Amino acid sequence: MIARAVAARLAALSLPLLAFAGAAQADAWTYGGTLGKTPIVVEFTRDPTAAGKPLAGRYFYPAQGIDIPLQPGSGGVIALNEEKPCTVKICKDPPDGQTAKPPIGATWSLKADAAGALTGIWKATGGASQPVTLKRVGSRPTGKDFEDTPQALVELTDQRLWSDDPSISRQATPYDFLKMQATLTLGPETAWGDVAFRYVVDPRTKFHYPRISRLPGVADVAGIPANRYLQGRHWALNIGALDCKAQQYQGFGWREVYADSAGTLGGFDEQTIEVSYLSPRLMSWTESGSLFCGGAHPENFTRSYTLDVAKGAPLDLSRIFKGWVAHKSGEAAGQAVVLATARAGAPDAYVWGPDKALVAFVETHREKQDAETEKDCGLEDLVATNLAIRFARGERGVLGERVVFALEGLPHVIAACEGDLFDMPINELKALLTPEAAEYFPELR
Repeated sequence: MIARAVAARLAALSLPLLAFAGAAQADAWTYGGTLGKTPIVVEFTRDPTAAGKPLAGRYFYPAQGIDIPLQPGSGGVIALNEEKPCTVKICKDPPDGQTAKPPIGATWSLKADAAGALTGIWKATGGASQPVTLKRVGSRPTGKDFEDTPQALVELTDQRLWSDDPSISRQATPYDFLKMQATLTLGPETAWGDVAFRYVVDPRTKFHYPRISRLPGVADVAGIPANRYLQGRHWALNIGALDCKAQQYQGFGWREVYADSAGTLGGFDEQTIEVSYLSPRLMSWTESGSLFCGGAHPENFTRSYTLDVAKGAPLDLSRIFKGWVAHKSGEAAGQAVVLATARAGAPDAYVWGPDKALVAFVETHREKQDAETEKDCGLEDLVATNLAIRFARGERGVLGERVVFALEGLPHVIAACEGDLFDMPINELKALLTPEAAEYFPELR
């Protein structure tokens, strides 16, 4: 199903996007087509039809979604060497200062026609050959410091996912967009009053992620801003999981010390994602787990998210809590920035968190731990720097809104100190709330 879905999209995309043929040679180019009879998507580090420095790339089979690195080859008009997955028997870490020499699993020899389409032969090392047919799909700029390597293409996507515009789209990131066109498995619907959601699963990455399935007065929820946001977040996590699995290749970071985890989803498939609240205005959920894709230690995490359903964007908590304020990024907490100024500024220009009154409230109401834990964690200080707030459905159903206060985003050495502190019904927190809060929670009126 995945392969057929992507093949159909490629057929629809290839002809209108041929107009991109005049784009700058510095762009990375995406092609779609077939290897033998199997659909593939390929991204080249530059325009493969133009003369210049050695060409590299990556490609995936839609049914798997795992990048396979293509290193510069020799011979042929367009020559590439496809890496073979590593094992400790066939791959070794290169000496310091030297470049790895990955094992080669196949060679590509392609040529271009006048319209920019590519045809040629894929030949397995010591094995059979298959025809390759590719048509242009789109391109994206690489920047002046871009290196022509498969890993540089991965990092280009990472840079976008961490930018102010992390969206994955056909125009901006054609390769990654096509990778995300999988047929999702739909879970059962969970209804809370007049709203409902369900979890969906990309079968290649195995973890579920929520989508809103019902809102009052909305006939078709598929394209609402909130679901576009949830899809984008799901796609970003999927890309991370598939990048982990691609580390079975030396060109994507395989190392002897991480050989046991190479080729796995890095724990993405074992994370827990749970919706705690949904109303026509807000949605809260948590993501937690332990991820490891190489490095000094796993990333153990719990994160809370709250979405403004109408805007399809993270909720500005200062619209709910009077004590949620902004300070200039990189400066010690002092005088809070005027709200209008902070809201209009660049997202990374300010750090948001509780003011002294909200910290004092949390300190008064949280359950104190034993003296050793309080000291080792420094819980009183962490409330000021790492407080997270989300909403939860209470015992009375959809009208039983509760506020959960938690500690999140702690460094690895004190990650065990994370967790929920306490929760309270929102109608008992009126002294902490803004007048605007009633627009999100009608029971406050």
